[in-house]
Amino acid sequence: MRYLLVVVFSLLNYCLFGQFNGDLEAYYSFAACDLIDASGNNNNDGFISGTPDCLCGIRDNSLRFDGLNDEATFIGPYSDLFKGGFTISFYFKPESTTGNRQELLTNYRDCINRTGFSIQYDPLGNTIIAVYNGTNGEAINMSQFLDDAKCW
Repeated sequence: MRYLLVVVFSLLNYCLFGQFNGDLEAYYSFAACDLIDASGNNNNDGFISGTPDCLCGIRDNSLRFDGLNDEATFIGPYSDLFKGGFTISFYFKPESTTGNRQELLTNYRDCINRTGFSIQYDPLGNTIIAVYNGTNGEAINMSQFLDDAKCW
């Protein structure tokens, strides 16, 4: 029985590590409170507008936006990346439950029709919302209430 468990855990470990296909496009650690791409691709640096605060983060540093004029813009050949399956991973910590809906991450190909996707935070409902608007009028909206009691 012990040998079977070792084999199962070994295979599980192999499968978990085997899922990444090496197509990481960009990685921003915020280690120096900048938007330097640390993926090794060296071609997806971004820039910061406004004067966000540089604070301690979960790992390395983080940027704290004032909600007025602070913005992070990622420049890169990202348009083609969102045509198939993709994953975006990030962490944010809302400090207030008042104010207007905020766009956390946005990639619109057409600003008039807002074709593309965005991830938004609604402080009034303490909700994160994912919105996708397609070129043929299709739309997907998903939302999830954020539990203040959870430390994530």
